[in-house]
Amino acid sequence: MKRQPNEKGGENHKRVGLVADFPDEQSAWAEVGRLGLSRYLDNPISPEPTFRDLAEHWRVKELRKSGVIRKKAAESADRDEHNLDRYVLPRWGTQKALDINPIQIEEWFEALASTPQGRKQKPLNWRTIEKLKSVMSQVFTHAQRHCLIPAALNPKGRPTNPCLLARCSTSSDYEARVVEPEQMIAILRELNTPETLMEWTLALVHSATALRPEEAFGLRWEDVNWAKNQIHVRRGWSKGKETVGKTPNSLCPVAMHPILGDNIVD
Repeated sequence: MKRQPNEKGGENHKRVGLVADFPDEQSAWAEVGRLGLSRYLDNPISPEPTFRDLAEHWRVKELRKSGVIRKKAAESADRDEHNLDRYVLPRWGTQKALDINPIQIEEWFEALASTPQGRKQKPLNWRTIEKLKSVMSQVFTHAQRHCLIPAALNPKGRPTNPCLLARCSTSSDYEARVVEPEQMIAILRELNTPETLMEWTLALVHSATALRPEEAFGLRWEDVNWAKNQIHVRRGWSKGKETVGKTPNSLCPVAMHPILGDNIVD
């Protein structure tokens, strides 16, 4: 067990009990957990961690975890890690996590949305800023769950996850564009050449099924159920590699109109 030094330079310690008090190893470790000592086991994080301390623990333990609970798609993990390294850690990495407050975070959001950022020297849009808030909140929540910081309030009486109170604009300049049937027909005519047959097929599948691009890119012939006129979405394809799909709910069959099946085969 790694012990933290006290103010006089010695080491803090806490009595767990006598060996005779615990009939087996499991009960001894249960007592260690009850006393709140688990976080000191092989854990270099201090009682007053910086945000970087928490973020690196989250990166190792949570970001690309296996299993079922809160497992991220590879593309989502890549995005969160990029946002963490590109924006969040340069601003908050050296600051003590429990000293970060909601007003500071809001002011940072305002600065990102109003001053030039990155290579493009353009302010960030609010959709991107919302993702920065999300990754910060994930780090704080992870730290609470692992007892690296208190689960409720810090010593100053503020929530230990300041992102819960930090406001972020929900406005966005994104505008969905609807492609009318006549426009889709014109696009298909333009792509109807031997050199662009793949693009023609993808455009037809997108327009007829509303599948996400990465879902359509990952399709194989065995995913098509010709008898039931269904397409089974079993994987995705993004950035040159196979993925597990956007969400578990997206991995389900979609209806295939017989005319779509006839055109794909042709």
